[in-house]
Amino acid sequence: MSRRQHPDENDVSRARDGDHTLLRTLQIKEAEWTQEELQDCVRLIQRYRATYLAAIFATIGWLLAQVLEASGDPEAISPTLAVLRSRADIATVLCIVPLLNSLFVVLVFETEFRMESLARYKFMLGHELNQGEPAWRWEIWKETPEGSYRAWTNPSNVIFGLVALTLPSAALWFGFPAVRNSNELLLWSFWFFSLTVFVSLIILAIYLAVKNVSKNQVARPLETGWQDLKTQPRKKGRWRSPRIGR
Repeated sequence: MSRRQHPDENDVSRARDGDHTLLRTLQIKEAEWTQEELQDCVRLIQRYRATYLAAIFATIGWLLAQVLEASGDPEAISPTLAVLRSRADIATVLCIVPLLNSLFVVLVFETEFRMESLARYKFMLGHELNQGEPAWRWEIWKETPEGSYRAWTNPSNVIFGLVALTLPSAALWFGFPAVRNSNELLLWSFWFFSLTVFVSLIILAIYLAVKNVSKNQVARPLETGWQDLKTQPRKKGRWRSPRIGR
C-alpha cells in the first residue's frame, strides 16, 4: 500500500510546487503592471500641469491684449485698474480661472490618491513575494535622512498651495466690481458659482488633509495582507442584475 501512495504524494507535491510557481509568476507580473500604472499616473499629472499652465497663460495673454487694445485707441478711456475692473467681459473671463484651478487640483488629487493606492499595493505585494519582508524598499528609503527629499517637496507644496489660493482669489476680487455693478443675472450666477466651487475645494482639501495626515505613508505597517484579499459572496437581495431594455 505504501508503495502505491508514494507516487500520488509526489504528484501532489509537484502540483503544489507548480501552483506556487505560477502564483509567484502572476504576482511578479502584477507588480510590473502596478509600476507601469504608477508611471502612467506621473505622466498624467505632467499633462495636467501643461494644460493648466497653457490655459492660465492664454487667459493672461487675452487680458494683456485687452489692455494694449484700450491703450492704442485714442478715443477710449485710459485703461486704469478701476476701469479694467469694471468691464464685464474681463470679469467673465476671470470667473473661468477659479474653475480651471479647481478642476486642475481635483484631477491632481485624484491621481495622487490613485498613485498612493498603487504604491501601497505594490509594497504589500512585495511583502508577500519576500515572505513577510519588503521586496522593494524605495518607500522605506524615502523615510530615511539620506533618502528623504522633503527639503524640496515641502516648500514646493507650500508654494503650490499659495498659488492655488492666490490666483483664484485675485481673479474673483478683480472682477467683483463689474459683477456688482452689473444687472445681468447670468454674470452674477457665473461669479457666484465660481466662488462656490473654489470655497468647496478649500473645505475638501482641508478635510482630506486632516483625515489622511497619518495615512500618507506607503511604507507604514500593513493592516491587510495579500492573502486577506478574497472576493466576498454577494448576499441575497443586495444586488440585482440590470434588466436590458429598461
